Amino acid sequence: MPHCIKEPINNPNYLLEQTINHKHVWTLQQNVQPAQKQTKERTLTFLHQNTDRISNKIECLNTLLFELKPDFVILTEHGQKIESLQNTRLIGYILTAEYCRKHHQKGGAATFAKESLNHHVDIIDTYNCSTELVCEIAIAKITLGRSHLFLVGVYRTNGNLEASLEILAEALESIPTNQPVLIMGDINIDSLTKKNEILTSHNIHCLDLPPTRITPTSRTSIDCVCTNLEPEKIHVEVINTAISDHTGQLCTIQWNKHIPPPPATERRNMSNRNLLNLKTLLRQQDWTSVFHTNDVEESYNNFNSALSFTINSTCPIIKLKKRTKQAIQTLTDPIAVHLRRQFTEAQDLYNTTGDETDKRNVALLKKEYDLRLKHLR
Repeated sequence: MPHCIKEPINNPNYLLEQTINHKHVWTLQQNVQPAQKQTKERTLTFLHQNTDRISNKIECLNTLLFELKPDFVILTEHGQKIESLQNTRLIGYILTAEYCRKHHQKGGAATFAKESLNHHVDIIDTYNCSTELVCEIAIAKITLGRSHLFLVGVYRTNGNLEASLEILAEALESIPTNQPVLIMGDINIDSLTKKNEILTSHNIHCLDLPPTRITPTSRTSIDCVCTNLEPEKIHVEVINTAISDHTGQLCTIQWNKHIPPPPATERRNMSNRNLLNLKTLLRQQDWTSVFHTNDVEESYNNFNSALSFTINSTCPIIKLKKRTKQAIQTLTDPIAVHLRRQFTEAQDLYNTTGDETDKRNVALLKKEYDLRLKHLR
């Protein structure tokens, strides 16, 4: 029990607690320092994947995204026209920026955001500075609170290197100075020397990555992750995704800024009970001011006012929090997960040995995995 005395003393640690039997009772307050709040470290994750045409790999990509759950996705060499890309469904993600070829096949770059983050993203038009078969760029401006991050997806073919770097430099000029920038993509440059020259002027550095394209005959690092963020705030992991002959790059950055929650959705509560009440009130409504008014405009306003009041009274607008969608069977099927693991292990073995037997085994496992995904559609 706390120590109590009847008379106060000249000590700030004693506080008046309550009155008992008409006498003031003073209670000793322990001098305890309030616990300091621990700031929760927030992170944002970005996944880049060269898909080498996405049209027949949607199920594989959805399975990968369900497993990794990145906040943003950058796809290069998606090979889609703009109409097809807009209809491409990545579960839980929305297309935010894109570049699609108009006159040639393959190529292209696109960024996607989680549905809960889509309202934080604005598109920066890059069609004027991008050139087909040279350098193709998609830029999304991510706004979180008062902070911005510019996400740049880039796909460069094996064409003119100098022209490609000039296009990239022109795209970077559209980004305000000293704003955080993250560049991810497939640039088809194994040497880091030349690409650093153009980026250094924008205070952007390239992270050293292990080989990102592995075949039985070559191991090259032709995908990139470049940024002007401090090195200690960014971490990159290279993952065998079994999507194409390129690995995926999963980038995690520390973002100790406030991330506003997604806005609540609003809808009118049209339950059966509310609709029944609406019908009842409409029957009881006095429509005299509607039928016996000579002026058409005034008659309509009276009708609209009465109807709006009745609907708002019986079927009010309510705010709803976004519910977590139940995972589709394709994404959680244990057999599909097992087959994908077998396929990736067999692919790693073939890239190591180059043996024809291992190559045939990879093809068989890939076919079995694809058939399982097709069965689950």
